[in-house]
Amino acid sequence: MSKIFDYVDVPLLEEEKERIINLDNEIIILDCFVSNICQSKCKHCYFGDTLPKVKQLTTEEWIFVLEEAMKNGIRHFHFSGKECLLDERMFSIFQFLSKQKKEYNLYYGFVNNGLSVDSNIYKEILLSDIDYIEFSIEGTKEINDFLRGKNHFDTLINVLKTLSPHEKISTSTTLSENNRECIFELIDLLTEIGITKIFVGVLEPAGNANINNLNRISPNDFFNIIENLIDKVNCIKNQPPINIRFCVSDFYTDYLMNTESFMREKLKLYLEKGEPIIWNLNGNIIEVSLQLFSIPYVEQMIITTDGYVLPAAIDVSREDYDKYSIANVKNHTFKEILNKRREYISNYLVVK
Repeated sequence: MSKIFDYVDVPLLEEEKERIINLDNEIIILDCFVSNICQSKCKHCYFGDTLPKVKQLTTEEWIFVLEEAMKNGIRHFHFSGKECLLDERMFSIFQFLSKQKKEYNLYYGFVNNGLSVDSNIYKEILLSDIDYIEFSIEGTKEINDFLRGKNHFDTLINVLKTLSPHEKISTSTTLSENNRECIFELIDLLTEIGITKIFVGVLEPAGNANINNLNRISPNDFFNIIENLIDKVNCIKNQPPINIRFCVSDFYTDYLMNTESFMREKLKLYLEKGEPIIWNLNGNIIEVSLQLFSIPYVEQMIITTDGYVLPAAIDVSREDYDKYSIANVKNHTFKEILNKRREYISNYLVVK
């Protein structure tokens, strides 16, 4: 049974069920794992040694799927998986999306490690219709290179210094026991370079993280970091505003729901009125995005490099992700996949 029943009254859930099932497809982020190659072996990567189950999609198949998704209302396309720019198909896909952007009002971008191409290629991409480029960085030099590989830090910092400041650029960091003590130093470094959008996620115990015995940061330490950062940012003045977003998994949400904390009042407003958990500190924004009502397939769908449709990126670490999938784009139309999605959500919300 879903954890949603721990927080929502059953009658209320019944009232909301049809609304949830019939939400517009524009809210869906289609996360596309085009590439299955990477030059790094990050110690925390949830992919681990995951390999395709069947033949990977061709460029033509990807473009067909994306076009069908657009025709069915999807507007946000994200490209992650392994290292995007190492796969030549990505450039053809970006060209296709650029041609369709105005007609369908598209929003698209990708996450990468900053090692795949030189700065001139990134500059060309930034001049295109793409909406964002997200660079992964895990800490200061010693910590980052321990997690991501030798010389990654210096290479990435040089790229960021060359490209920043730029409104399309952001960074992402996976918080764990390994890098929690350097997170403030990392944020200081990034803001000095000119990075104004910083995303912080949390380690998921899957893939390489399990193999390398990496540990999650404790809930108490995690929320202490957010509280201390609020105090720190509240004192910042006379610099370009920064936006720091923490993405909180249900592992931490359960702790938050049962603990008195600095977030209590904002959490109450979030639960009662759906108000986002945001602090606006002299124009600097700190946001906490909770996975409290994270219903599979509602706001996100993953398409793997071999065409399987999954509810979340972490699911690709499953040994049987092909069996866990609701469909494969090679065998079903996108309209059929959306119908299967609706059926899955409906079954997920059955009150037992």
